[in-house]
Amino acid sequence: TKDTPIYIASITKLYTATAIMKLYEEGALSLDDPISKYLPADLIRGIHVYKGVDYSNEITIEQLLSDTSGIADYLEEKSSKDGKNLFELFIEEPERSWTVDETIARARDDLEPHFPPGTDAFYSDTNFQLLGKIIENVTHKPLHIVYEDFFFDPLDLNHTWLIGCSEPQVAPSAAPADIFYRDMNITKIRSNGAYWADGGIVSTAEEMIIFLKALNEGKIISRDTLELMHDWH
Repeated sequence: TKDTPIYIASITKLYTATAIMKLYEEGALSLDDPISKYLPADLIRGIHVYKGVDYSNEITIEQLLSDTSGIADYLEEKSSKDGKNLFELFIEEPERSWTVDETIARARDDLEPHFPPGTDAFYSDTNFQLLGKIIENVTHKPLHIVYEDFFFDPLDLNHTWLIGCSEPQVAPSAAPADIFYRDMNITKIRSNGAYWADGGIVSTAEEMIIFLKALNEGKIISRDTLELMHDWH
């Protein structure tokens, strides 16, 4: 039903991108800023070494937003070290809890970037994990609090929350719908906590529509800023 809570998966990226654009609108950051301005050196050192050239400190916020950074996707790409993607590791080790930093480290240490930043496009969940970290470092608040301050509280999204980090304002009438990978139910696998700024929000159909309407009507960010989000790269 319209009130059934569901894991909205990568639709979370829209909330993360909107939070970044709101910070941009407030003058807290520039889209052309290198991510090294906001992220610890140890986190991103060597995250983008392509054909012997280290681009790690040249990647910009805009390139993360537009999936043009070239950074590997921690979730779906198979590592040459173990021949597996993270979904497969989740299933093999269902009791293991992955941290956000570990997902970023997976892309940095076990996978290869795809092209120099800004020269092509490649969909990568890692980009949005990094954006979540930038949001936290700019606001000095946990990501789920920023979501609440920017979206959930002003729009009365009482059945929307970041899984593993917060709870809904009003208890849902049912548990979130199950998650499947291929034909396997992975809802109860603890590793699902790895999903964060890239895919960790739980919401309902009704509350997603409320968010989208507010976004498109200029109630969260201005229409001019929204137009920037529509730019093709």
